[in-house]
Amino acid sequence: MTSGVVLVRPAVQKYAWGVPGAQSQVAELASLGGHPDPVQPDEPYAELWMGAHPGGVNHVVEEGVATPLPQWLEAHPDFGAATIPYLLKVLAVAKPLSIQAHPDKALAERLHQEKPHLYPDDNHKPEIAICTSDRHEVMCGFRPLEQIRASCEEVPELRGLIGEELLAALLPGDNEASGLKSVYTKIMTTDGATVAAAVQAFLERTQGVAEPIVSLAHRLNEHFPGDVGVFMAYFMNLVELKKGEGLLMPANTPHAHLLGTCMECMANSDNVVRGGLTPKAKDVEVLCEMLLYKSCTPEDFFVVPKPVPGGVEYVPAGYSDFSVLCLRAEPGTPLQATWSTDGPSIALVIGGRGHVGDVAISRGSVLLVRPGLQVDMVADESLEVFVARKGQP
Repeated sequence: MTSGVVLVRPAVQKYAWGVPGAQSQVAELASLGGHPDPVQPDEPYAELWMGAHPGGVNHVVEEGVATPLPQWLEAHPDFGAATIPYLLKVLAVAKPLSIQAHPDKALAERLHQEKPHLYPDDNHKPEIAICTSDRHEVMCGFRPLEQIRASCEEVPELRGLIGEELLAALLPGDNEASGLKSVYTKIMTTDGATVAAAVQAFLERTQGVAEPIVSLAHRLNEHFPGDVGVFMAYFMNLVELKKGEGLLMPANTPHAHLLGTCMECMANSDNVVRGGLTPKAKDVEVLCEMLLYKSCTPEDFFVVPKPVPGGVEYVPAGYSDFSVLCLRAEPGTPLQATWSTDGPSIALVIGGRGHVGDVAISRGSVLLVRPGLQVDMVADESLEVFVARKGQP
């Protein structure tokens, strides 16, 4: 250990949509980062958590003793906080996640009070996803209204579920949001047997059709046969991130990761409101009521990284819980920077080998760094490091 820098052991989450351990970057990074459990090659390794959320406890290991990170922080006030306002993750996605949204702060407080078994904390959960694979697919936000309306008119199974009266009210203008809400709510709340029959009719009618949106709907059905989420291909934007591109999912915005590996940083919360494509508990009534019914394009969600010494920074507009640095250091060119002045920062090494002070780091190392510390990062092999820190107001 060097003054102000400690190694942290992250937490692993195994969800059904994760990548099998033999191929999962989550499993690999966890193992390299000192996780004590051997990798199970056939189990799904979905998320690597780095932070102080009780749902995925991190540990500081010193002289063979593992101390939960929240307790360690309480005993080390020089690190500036008894908790951490953000949560850094790696996601390894083999099949679609649920159609979901995360509540804003006021709604999170109410849901936690009313349904603590579903909503384990009272915080909001805006999040940024940064692609670290060649491609990462996400459905995010509602498509432009004219596209949604055209789909509802042209796809007879959708038209039958919605009905002519609601379809006629799906128009741009002052009532756009209410019209979209009515149509979305009608589909999401239709009984499962009726939806499943409509999905089956759609699949039979479109067998062999090569349109991308049809192919997406068929893909979703392969994983969740007859699910209402199959039709969300016609309502939500499909975003294909390339390596290094970032996407902001604001509060109350529908989204679903589909495939790929990414870094993700969010406010320190695990509140998820689900509506489809999942075996987990759904809360359709809350989801339909909370969403921002606003037409968008994929470009509306992109986060343009801004240059900083040694790399770039991803800043979530409108939120101060976190920002994310992606830093690179080359042999012979040390990188000196203060990563955070307001609370501790957490860093994950995703490539290379080197040192921070006298702490040796390599792929999979997770660091907790004291605020205000000037970090001297020296590369023996080209280093790539993601750093989460508290954002600016």
